[in-house]
Amino acid sequence: MGARGVRLFGVAAVLSAAASRTTPAPVSRAAIVISWPQTAITTPEVDRALVEFVATRHFGYHALDDAQRRRLGADLARSRLGSVTTLDQAVCVRNLLYKLQLDTQRAALSPHRMAEHYAADARGSIAASAAHFQTAPLEVARAVVRHRYCINGSLLRRVLQLTVSFVGERSESAASAPQLAAFRAHLLAAASERRLSAQAKRDLARFSRELSPADWLQIVWACEHDMQGVPKEVTYNGAQAGEAQLERHLARCGASFRTEQDLRLEQDEERRSTPDILFDEAFPVCLGPAQPSGTHGDRVCWLDMKNQYGTVSCGPASDALVEQLAGKAARYTADWGPGAFVLKYGFCSGLCRALREQLGSSAHLVTILSADSLPAASAPTFDAPNSRGDDDLDAAPWLGHDRASRSKW
Repeated sequence: MGARGVRLFGVAAVLSAAASRTTPAPVSRAAIVISWPQTAITTPEVDRALVEFVATRHFGYHALDDAQRRRLGADLARSRLGSVTTLDQAVCVRNLLYKLQLDTQRAALSPHRMAEHYAADARGSIAASAAHFQTAPLEVARAVVRHRYCINGSLLRRVLQLTVSFVGERSESAASAPQLAAFRAHLLAAASERRLSAQAKRDLARFSRELSPADWLQIVWACEHDMQGVPKEVTYNGAQAGEAQLERHLARCGASFRTEQDLRLEQDEERRSTPDILFDEAFPVCLGPAQPSGTHGDRVCWLDMKNQYGTVSCGPASDALVEQLAGKAARYTADWGPGAFVLKYGFCSGLCRALREQLGSSAHLVTILSADSLPAASAPTFDAPNSRGDDDLDAAPWLGHDRASRSKW
């Protein structure tokens, strides 16, 4: 939002400096020109301040319920960031901080120690162990299943996926004896999957028999109080909604295009990459108004939407986003030509610089756009439904920001 109030177009976020770019070739008068206001671009200083704000005041391992989301929005509005950031951006930052914290802890915490602490606790409480180790509840549940029931490797991941899916699909709490019986049947049905080895099937059947009611109640609690505790289809549906929103906007603009699903069905042997949108070559699409030179801004052949905010201040989590975008950009430009990434909740201008450095000589082929101004925007989702969260855990110790270097804006 550093450019709020200024009419910007997609070319404002082109990844190479204007002076180093070649002049775009004129396109035919039949080209469709799409104006694309950029209304959710933050400066690096604001981006860093937003990450600090969320980490020190609103971080937690649980997903935000409606009341917690409203409190975050009200607190953000009262701060200096209220006029230059959005609630959706703050929620996206919180999700990324969760992932950053989780990656850090998985490298440092011993699952065996967590399982021992849980077993020694008089209450047998995952909440107590999670608070003791300052980690996510499902990380403790993972350790308990691994060490108490001897479930390891890929089967451990499968068990947790089955558990999260089962709990997420219940209209009422799964923490009951009848629900445990239903879950045992759920596990036994999964044990018949052909892709599982004979040993994995035996281990899964054994786990379904041995899982105690007390541990089941704790694992259900962990699913309900952790961002990881959501069926994958919920996250998928959120991303699909954003892509559908983009498709409707482009259709209203008169663009002719194929979707990712169309490309997968076509199975092009030479060009295998599948961006979310591929414009038909017979109907060129450009971003921005007509230029005095007779050109129409930047010609794009593809768009790929990301259901997130492009922060550069979340350490390795931000680095992973840049690497992901660079990898996709290399494949898409090689197969289809120039295009653009559309970040649903905006981005930090520093993301353009970081991606430009990754792409090198091909940087001029890729643009970053914000979808914040598109109609019918929906709230960002992570890997969790609304849950009943407890007090936020203090995340300040692991941020590692240098207070003396923070600039004021």
